[in-house]
Amino acid sequence: MADAGISLRQALSAIASRLQDAGIDRGRAEARLLAAEAIGISVETVVGNDARLLSETEQQALDDLASRRVRREPMSQILGYREFYGRRFAVTADVLTPPAYAKQIAKAIPDARLELVPDAGHMLMLERTDTLDQLIVDFAREVGVKP
Repeated sequence: MADAGISLRQALSAIASRLQDAGIDRGRAEARLLAAEAIGISVETVVGNDARLLSETEQQALDDLASRRVRREPMSQILGYREFYGRRFAVTADVLTPPAYAKQIAKAIPDARLELVPDAGHMLMLERTDTLDQLIVDFAREVGVKP
């Protein structure tokens, strides 16, 4: 998106294609959310005013957000909020990543391995001590360390 004066419609199309090429199913919908965040307007305004020309600053902000999403960063982390039943909740970097997103992230990282422990909550080290200990020992052996 290097050209100055690109329309919001063109930017949305380009971003949606990038997201879809990255395997993100809801590319068009997510592009609208990213545009609203980058420009500082509502999603409704994005949809109703897509002929609007973007400034270079807005284009860069949108491109930066889209790049984060292409790298599989969860939308809630990018936007800083998550909607739930019509209510908006603030999200920060210390919020746990849901398993579905964690699986996408693991797929995007070469040689990554994700271990999901059934029936465990947020305190794995206390709730499933033996399971966690065994996972650590197995990992240590895989990388050549004697536990």
